[in-house]
Amino acid sequence: MEIIEVIDTAIKIGLGALITGTATYLLANRNYKYDLKKKSIENNVTLLKELSIKLEHAEAFLNETSHSYLFQAADKPFDATPFISAQKLLYEARAMANLLGKRELTEQISALSEVFEKMYNELFKTNNHSTLSSFVKSIDDKKKEIYPLITEAYTELT
Repeated sequence: MEIIEVIDTAIKIGLGALITGTATYLLANRNYKYDLKKKSIENNVTLLKELSIKLEHAEAFLNETSHSYLFQAADKPFDATPFISAQKLLYEARAMANLLGKRELTEQISALSEVFEKMYNELFKTNNHSTLSSFVKSIDDKKKEIYPLITEAYTELT
């Protein structure tokens, strides 16, 4: 009878350890997946915030460029550096939208970037001042399409 009690105790201890080990594994696995998801959401929110800021900075550079272009002195060459900086920020914002997996947002930022490129070609290669206001309107229209997409992406994450 003593051997049966020892075997019985050993089985109970073994089953208890197996149940505890399985529960610990399942809980750790669930927590790990939750932590990954949480970090992914935090990363995406950060990307989205940076994307928004880059778009605003690009617009500030564009304003600086267009104002200095309109009011430049006739005897000094125009510096397009702020415009190029604005375009670089748009490329970075587009890359962030792509990383977020937001296809429509990526496409809209690409469309905005194309307007910037057309504006650059028109203003700095042909020196045509009369089209500036139409480009500014196109940019404003594109922003009106982009900002709701940013808001929607942010709402999905939070």
